[in-house]
Amino acid sequence: MDQELITYLDEHFARQEERTTHLEAWLRGNTLQVEILRKETIRHFERIDETIDGLREGLFQLAEGMVGMDESLRGFQKAVEKDMGDVLKLIRSVYSLMNQRLQSVEIRQDLQGRDPIQILRERYGKPSEQASPTSFLRVRSRSPRSRRSVYIAGCPSGPRGH
Repeated sequence: MDQELITYLDEHFARQEERTTHLEAWLRGNTLQVEILRKETIRHFERIDETIDGLREGLFQLAEGMVGMDESLRGFQKAVEKDMGDVLKLIRSVYSLMNQRLQSVEIRQDLQGRDPIQILRERYGKPSEQASPTSFLRVRSRSPRSRRSVYIAGCPSGPRGH
């Protein structure tokens, strides 16, 4: 072989060996960086796992608290409903009594200053036109010894057939 060719090949292989050495060094550097990044990533994921576990525990505690609060709220709601029912019963009875009293007062107010005979005529019916203004009041004796009774003619609760 020719000396030039040998020299060329030696130089070429030397450059290739240099490149290979350089690439191996670069690869070792990158491998070291990848290993450092892998360890950091593992630490981050471990922290994330710890955070998730803490959140999960907090979530379970929150859920238990909500269940307890819901039970307590339902009990309170039932108690309030019962109490409100009792209050409504009391209010209804008082309202009914007040309504009766108000109606009584209104009736008295309407009747005040009116002729009592006219009021009786309106309530129990008008006597026949032939009767005199006082003929609707009759005093009648049931027997000689009985008390005399006063009744109003035309009144449904008056004596029957006496």
